[in-house]
Amino acid sequence: FSELTQLPFSLYSPEEWEQRLERAGLSDVHVYRHHLSVSLKELELVIRAMGGLGKFAKLFLGLMIGMIRYALSSRKIRNRFKQISRGKRILLNKRSTSKYVGYVLGVGKKV
Repeated sequence: FSELTQLPFSLYSPEEWEQRLERAGLSDVHVYRHHLSVSLKELELVIRAMGGLGKFAKLFLGLMIGMIRYALSSRKIRNRFKQISRGKRILLNKRSTSKYVGYVLGVGKKV
């Protein structure tokens, strides 16, 4: 991802996340891998979990306004958004890479 976006960060594998969480002092670490799949049913569940359509819309609108405000006020932010967007488009639209895109949920106990 850093090669696509030319930004100084990496996307870690689930195994690397587990190792990093353990090195940070967490014990009993569990890492769960999830693939991105957005269906209407899942969206409905997310909206319900966030307190209904009104609260979801308010939060979403607030996030979008914040992103637009930062993008308009800073050329550097606009360029970063553009780079990240290009990388996401490549990862999500290519069949060979889209099957590897998802997210990791890691949990552990602080000792």
